[in-house]
This record gives sequence, C-alpha cells and structure tokens, in this order.
Amino acid sequence: MAQFRPTTAPPNRRQAAADINNALAAPRIPASVRNLVRDVGGTRAAARLVGRSQRQVQRYVSGDIGQVPEQFRATLARAGTAARNRALIQELGGTRRVAELTGRSVRTVERWASGQIAQPRRDARQLLGRADAAVRMRARGLAVDPATGRPLAPVYIRVNGAIRINASTRQQYNYPSRNIGTGGMNPLGFEITEAMAAITDALGAGDPRAAQEALEAYLSDAYAAAGSYDPIAEIGVFIDRIDGIEFNQDPIADDVDPDPTR
Repeated sequence: MAQFRPTTAPPNRRQAAADINNALAAPRIPASVRNLVRDVGGTRAAARLVGRSQRQVQRYVSGDIGQVPEQFRATLARAGTAARNRALIQELGGTRRVAELTGRSVRTVERWASGQIAQPRRDARQLLGRADAAVRMRARGLAVDPATGRPLAPVYIRVNGAIRINASTRQQYNYPSRNIGTGGMNPLGFEITEAMAAITDALGAGDPRAAQEALEAYLSDAYAAAGSYDPIAEIGVFIDRIDGIEFNQDPIADDVDPDPTR
C-alpha cells in the first residue's frame, strides 16, 4: 500500500483519483501482446487461436517482430475476455449462481464464458466488473464479497494531502496538508465501510473519478458532517491531492455478512 511521503506537488484531482484507485485495487493488466497471450493460456494456445506457429507467437511476445497484425490482437482479445469471464463466473460461484444473480439462463451464462456472447448486457457487466474489482482488491489485502461489493470486514482509511471541506458556498476551508484517520482511537484509521459497495462498483467499471466521488460523498457526511455532497456546487469534502494513503481492513472482524438482507 502507498506510504506517507512529503510532497510539494500542486492539487491535482485527476491524480488523486488515480492514487485512490491504485491504493484500493491492483491496476488492470494492460492489453500488451504478452498479456493477451497470457490471458488465453500461453503461446501454444495463442498459436492455435490465430493459426500461426508457436515460434512466431513467441517472436511477437518477445518483440522480435515489430508489427503485430490487428486481427491477431483482436482474436486474442476476444479469447482473453472469455477467459476472464470464466474466471469471474467461478469467483461468483459458478454458472448456476451467476444465472440466479442476473436472472439469465444457465445457457446464456455459459455463452459469456465461451465468448459466444462477447458483451453481456449492462447489469451483467456490472456484476462481472464488481467481481473483477473484488479480485483486484484482494491483491491489496481487502476482502470484498464479489457479488455485492460489500466488504467482509470493516474498512478504514488513512490519508494525508490537500483537502477542501466546504459546508456551504460561504463556509469553505482549504487545507494544503491535512490528515484523515491518522488520529483518534482506532490505529487503523477512519472507518469507510458503508462507502465500499459504491467504491467497488466504480472500480469494477474502471472509473477512478467515480470511486473518488463515492469516498468524498461518504466523508462529507460521516467525517465532516457537511450535510450533503454536491461536486457541481463544490459542497462537501474534496480530496485535491494525496501525499499518502492506505486502506486497512480489521483482521479480527471476520464475521460481517456482506448482504444483511439474506
């Protein structure tokens, strides 16, 4: 996780959003040829998919051949998407469970896993994205239910940086360097458990700005008691720059039900 570090950088909300994203979840793998080949199961599997020799695929991966055909990339990308869908379906409990969660038939879910349906509808993409975020957050030491996006134990934040706290358009406070969660009784930081489902969905959609705003909306109410969060009117808590950030999960609170409605 990111460590606290001094900085003199100016406020940069876009970078702050990226810092929040990276501290919460391991970045998605970029679509390089090497990673596309890895997604489909290695050079032998890739060679079968694209109708080339394994040696030629190895040369594409190593960079010995500079120009990779676009058709080659597209074929591997489709197969890689299907492979990731299969992994996420298993993460969610298998095809039957995903069919129940999405209201689809088992056959439809199997077609997502096989690549016959390359792009599920929006609600299904949201579920798969949520599971993807949960997998990437696990790499950062955060346990999140892949179906609901809710954490399996309380989550806390410790952050230092440029923070604005605006209770209204008339009451505005700008802190060039402020700590949240570094004092108080809990050494893990300030609890943000209730914000995590919205944050997980934003990470699953690949939207760092939405994750930043979900965190700020929660801090506006629970931390600053600003009463509302309105980015257009600039009312609430705004994280304009991050000098250090870490997210922690209570290791002993392992009996939290991610879906209290069950």
